[in-house]
Amino acid sequence: MRYEEQEHRRHGRFRREAPAWLDFRDAPGPCDATTLDLSREGASFQARQQVRPRTPVILRLMLDSQSPPIEAKAKVCWVAPRPGGVHEFGVRFLDLSEDEQARLGLYLTDTGETMH
Repeated sequence: MRYEEQEHRRHGRFRREAPAWLDFRDAPGPCDATTLDLSREGASFQARQQVRPRTPVILRLMLDSQSPPIEAKAKVCWVAPRPGGVHEFGVRFLDLSEDEQARLGLYLTDTGETMH
């Protein structure tokens, strides 16, 4: 675990795969990604899009098909290249509304297998 992750992580991570749409400021267009895990503060993803730490991102996260997506500004905290041109990276949410925080918390509590 990287120092920044350990220092700032206050909530448990849950293994959850949820579809997401990510729009990076310095990329030519948005990319689709899938979460590897989620917490109340952020998420990790795997995507073919190459990203850099501290890059701002706007994301839409689909928790289920009956609810609107969670939309948030976020910041890339870490990046790890993987074989085959895939990149794993983690983001921290910056502006979730109280409603979105509650929805995410309920989703994690009801469906997630905690990691730590």
